[in-house]
Amino acid sequence: VVNGTQLRTYDGKITGNLLEWLDLDEVKEVETVWAEGDRLFLGAKTGMYVFDIHDRADPELLDVFKHRPSCAPVVVQGGYAYVTTRQGTECEYGKNQLMILDVSDPSNVRELKTIPLFNPHGLSVHGNMLIVTEGTQGVKFFNLDNPANPKEVASFKPIVSIGDMAYDVIQHPERNMAIVSISGEWVIYDLEKPHAPREASRLRILE
Repeated sequence: VVNGTQLRTYDGKITGNLLEWLDLDEVKEVETVWAEGDRLFLGAKTGMYVFDIHDRADPELLDVFKHRPSCAPVVVQGGYAYVTTRQGTECEYGKNQLMILDVSDPSNVRELKTIPLFNPHGLSVHGNMLIVTEGTQGVKFFNLDNPANPKEVASFKPIVSIGDMAYDVIQHPERNMAIVSISGEWVIYDLEKPHAPREASRLRILE
């Protein structure tokens, strides 16, 4: 659990006993926490932080990949991490981009490539597909047949009114679908055909 500037480890029991904590003085506003095997990745405004969690009670910081202060979630698959950075009032002065990082050696994270984006918000990975929400520009789908070099295969701009934004995206844990939150509704995308995703339905959010 990330709490302010601390990474706290609990035993998972109902009582939730605190086992250990690490001070994260340099970390600013963690946006995502992603576990991949025995590694834990934190996507924060100040960079991406990689921890060894082989000993769950005693996480160890392995490496930090720093970038300009920005809103910067992270997802990981295999030996690759995908980080988007966004600039703006709350996100400071980072670049609008997708960064592909080699994390096969978690003690020596390397940047492989950057892809310019418009204004990335949400980020998710589903099989060999990377999904990025782009604010007023909707949602983009990237194929990961070559995980070091994502290729955009589709984009949708399901915006109804001026000012509508595509904010976040999550993948269904059991089905080939993604759910994108857009101002006032959820848009569901069918991912059965990875090279040809399609909008399947919409659900209006009642206020």
